[in-house]
Amino acid sequence: MKKRNLLFSLVFALGACSSDEGDNLPVESTDTTEQTDAPETDEPTDLEPGQPFSDGPYGVSFRDTVGDIEASTLGGGTFNLRELWTGDDSFIFLFFTDNPEQNPDLVSFLGDLWFPGGTSAGSLAELIEASPDNVHYVMGSFDADASEDMTRMQTGLNTALSSLAPDAEERWRSRFHFLSDTVWQTPGWLGEMFSESGWLWFGVDRAQKMRQLGMPSDVGTGVAKLKFFTHEVRYFNFEATRQARLDGEDGVTIVSVFENESIKNDKVDVVFPDAETMAQFDTMEIDVSNFCPDHLDANCGEWDYKSMMYVCDSPTVANDNESTVCQP
Repeated sequence: MKKRNLLFSLVFALGACSSDEGDNLPVESTDTTEQTDAPETDEPTDLEPGQPFSDGPYGVSFRDTVGDIEASTLGGGTFNLRELWTGDDSFIFLFFTDNPEQNPDLVSFLGDLWFPGGTSAGSLAELIEASPDNVHYVMGSFDADASEDMTRMQTGLNTALSSLAPDAEERWRSRFHFLSDTVWQTPGWLGEMFSESGWLWFGVDRAQKMRQLGMPSDVGTGVAKLKFFTHEVRYFNFEATRQARLDGEDGVTIVSVFENESIKNDKVDVVFPDAETMAQFDTMEIDVSNFCPDHLDANCGEWDYKSMMYVCDSPTVANDNESTVCQP
């Protein structure tokens, strides 16, 4: 019998009681968002060619489709997002400041993140070792001496790459882009966005969506490492692989429960197809997605959330809850 799939879909927003403070990450403050917990996926699997570069509409909020970027890089080159786009790569944007007029805690944090021990060689070597193959890193500075900051970073990259085989060195060198101008002066939407928000990092996933990134700190020790951003890339790969699988399935019936709704302990009766139709299915999948309002971590509560579903009647296996009323 041909496989038929029933997809049980719940997509909802999590509300939170929090102040507006921290909704944006200005340069003079540090982020308090959680590190994304990425599934353990290795290198991207063989997929059909990724989607072409989208012609819009574009936006500059998280999960909006982003437009092209053309920015000068060290050595007189240009970073061009459209030209580099394959649909199979993610882009991680990271920005630095050591301006003494900034918050001292921020300057210290970024110094330890980018240049632990006074050099970027170790942090970049760890980043490369932990990275999936399909990622570009775009690095820049908020400061007037941005080219000096990025030259210092590039020197560390040269050291980190020197221990790699020639083909690996060449490949990874092509995937690091150091912006030569201060990010405020970057033409187009990138410079405009930073003039308003001052985000220290963000990503562009394989669907060309702008994504907020979590805090690159170990929750146990508090030590920040650039390599923690690789978890985000793995999660983007997981999303792309899952979407490709779903898009390639035939005979799928979707039962939507919540879609882009803010819920708080809501209960709902779900209406499935009739018994005759249900008998045709051999698979049911449950897809649950939680999002913060406006896709900003600061708009959610500080603690973890659980999405729970209870099966109260399962006649084919022993079930202690068979006669128990479902919990809320």
